[in-house]
Amino acid sequence: SHEASARALAASGQAPSALHNNCSGKHSGMVCTCTHTKDPVTGYLDVRHPHQQRIAKVLHAFCGDGFVAARFGIDGCSAPNWAIPVSDLARAFAVYISGLGLAPARRRVTERIAKACMARPDMVAGPERLDTNAMSALPGKLFMKTGAEGVYCGAFLEHGLGFALKIDDGNKRAAEAIVAGLIHHLYPAVGTFGVLGVIRNWKGVETGETRLAVDLQRKVEQVR
Repeated sequence: SHEASARALAASGQAPSALHNNCSGKHSGMVCTCTHTKDPVTGYLDVRHPHQQRIAKVLHAFCGDGFVAARFGIDGCSAPNWAIPVSDLARAFAVYISGLGLAPARRRVTERIAKACMARPDMVAGPERLDTNAMSALPGKLFMKTGAEGVYCGAFLEHGLGFALKIDDGNKRAAEAIVAGLIHHLYPAVGTFGVLGVIRNWKGVETGETRLAVDLQRKVEQVR
């Protein structure tokens, strides 16, 4: 959570609600879409609802045949959460950013959304987040979004390259370290956004270092 926002909420005497959940924007989009398409808002989170069926079709279009609509769980925010192979997630982001194989109408939509995200990265992840800092440092070159439980996805526009990763134990710090290392490999000038490097304790004493394992670093260096 964002500490300043949490403090402001507590100072106001309000209790956190579903409106403060980091998935509230996604749900707002679902409700707005249902209103636009004249589908019932009631039950919009049911996997059988017309809007969730639309989402499944779009995911299949971007991810390919590795996506199977019958394989899903329920997210923490109660929305359907489909199981998608990591390689297909990377493919989805590559297709999204390159437009390869997309119909012209859908291509216009993906370009509009991607440009909006890259123009206002603070609206994608909020202040002091790796998504925000990295996209701000590489305007028009990087499109990325963190996920829950150690998932990270994105795409490099100049390379036409999509990436996706999942840390088995859901460790966010590990996911950010890999992504920062990948970005630094392709764009050395931007650094690693404080994600990699020396670790200091509260007194400023050096206590360790965050770095990629040797084998992982070699794999990152193979990306072109």
